[in-house]
Amino acid sequence: PQRIGHDLTNRQRTVLAVLSAGGSGLALREILARLSPRAQEWELKGDLAILKALGLVRSSGHGRGARWILGGGPQA
Repeated sequence: PQRIGHDLTNRQRTVLAVLSAGGSGLALREILARLSPRAQEWELKGDLAILKALGLVRSSGHGRGARWILGGGPQA
């Protein structure tokens, strides 16, 4: 997460670090539980949307079963 060339917020960098330690992917609630300082769910959703648009994270599944992992490539 430290080598990203984009201007990311501290929380977005922390989300990337949490996901890098998460292995096979984490659910939204698991990411929230590991964030320090704590974030609101709407803040995390916004951060994940930005990171996804940058191609830094991707999701699999839908709704409560969605899992977030690193990587994915830029979105068109």
